[in-house]
Amino acid sequence: MQAEARVSQLDSTQMVIFLRTDLFELYDIQEKNKLVSRSLPLDWSEEDWLTVLIRRVFANEPFERLARRLRVADDEIEVRAALEVLFPAEVEGQPVDRWLTDSLRNGNGNISPRLAVLLLHLTRELSLQTDVVTAPIFSADAVQRAMTKLSDLTFAEVVNDFKVAPTFVLNCRAGKLTDFTLAEVEQLFDDAEGKTGDQVRLLERLGFLERVVEQHGTQTRSMFRIPRLYTRCWDYA
Repeated sequence: MQAEARVSQLDSTQMVIFLRTDLFELYDIQEKNKLVSRSLPLDWSEEDWLTVLIRRVFANEPFERLARRLRVADDEIEVRAALEVLFPAEVEGQPVDRWLTDSLRNGNGNISPRLAVLLLHLTRELSLQTDVVTAPIFSADAVQRAMTKLSDLTFAEVVNDFKVAPTFVLNCRAGKLTDFTLAEVEQLFDDAEGKTGDQVRLLERLGFLERVVEQHGTQTRSMFRIPRLYTRCWDYA
């Protein structure tokens, strides 16, 4: 799990705990000797994780007054209005909420809230602007570079932390492969890392591979796609 401190004006310190369901699922497969007392699936909608991202910024004291102006009924911050304060309306030709979603979604269709928090930290670090005087707070250049860095870290996590089919994953990056059939890439797997089918299954569960079906007239073809979350860094290497 990962703990993230939440800035608070209260006397007590608040903490947000993000459960790493991807880690749990992986170790549940690989290490049968681990005892798991309870499994708790967490489903995050697009609005849920965007709200996490927004609240993380506006919990900081300098933005307290601005946060009050953005709040609507039940003390909830209006998501789209807050996004306009944080980011340019469009990034790389897409509305910013669509760009964030497409860039951060894995092959299982999920977006981890921890990635939203990490993106904020990286964007702040890469921002040339030290004093916020105008909106949006973050420039398009800063958020694009932060997303590329996040992509690189997420890719490295698959190879170095999860260690799922590392030879195949590295071969995909070397050849900049993004869409393919299994038959086209079978030679890129290392037999010493397990059966090809088992490696593919783990990569799917992790979200590195997304199974898609292409329709050509009356013919269908089963393929795999690697999400932009992992491949973005390949374009900027």
